[in-house]
Amino acid sequence: MIKCPQCGAENFPGMAYCEQCGTSLPTPEAAVAPAPAEATAPSGDGAAADAIVGAQALLDQLGGGDVSDAAPSPQEATHNVATPAAEAAPVDASPAGSAPVDTAPPAPTAQPGPADAPAGGFPQSATTLPTLTIVFADSNAQFIVNQDVTNVGRADVAQNWHPELDVIPFGGGDPNFGVSRHQAVIRRDGNSFSVLDVGSTNGTYVNGRILEYNKSVELHDGDTVAFGAFNAKVRISA
Repeated sequence: MIKCPQCGAENFPGMAYCEQCGTSLPTPEAAVAPAPAEATAPSGDGAAADAIVGAQALLDQLGGGDVSDAAPSPQEATHNVATPAAEAAPVDASPAGSAPVDTAPPAPTAQPGPADAPAGGFPQSATTLPTLTIVFADSNAQFIVNQDVTNVGRADVAQNWHPELDVIPFGGGDPNFGVSRHQAVIRRDGNSFSVLDVGSTNGTYVNGRILEYNKSVELHDGDTVAFGAFNAKVRISA
């Protein structure tokens, strides 16, 4: 009950003015809500009955109504107690003090360098093949053999014959040299070179010696070679 400070009359809780003198009644301080962990449901029928009587008196002052229609039963009040915050908080299942998971990508693998070479070493590049150059004595012109098979002779447009080494541009087209259209063949076999006569009219010579028909002779650096009477010198370089 709330006691009127003016006339001392007792008034029901919740009333703003005294029923006897109309004086404003003091407003009770709001009760501090208990911590969720300490909240308890009301127990006993006596406490519930007192709450209903006080609420009914307040409703009568405000316009009537039956408090039993809105007041929860003691059993319902028990189930309506708020769940303590401590119980609702999620539980951290990770162990205390555990370090965050490292999700950084792995470091790139180092490429092998000279220090990582295998015991046998890395494969070496292919060895450069030697080069044969024919230097013609009369003109000092040069022809480099860059194929495995090089035909030597005089070109004949009428017969559609164009040997790889046509002696005409080098001065060998003079009939006095006696170079045949099909004179000889120079072959390259790996690091070595050879020449053979293919049945020329005036023969093929190496170091002054005539070659047998279709029989090859190996060439060396510094050798002389003659196609008929058209002389040349052989140079072989790595």
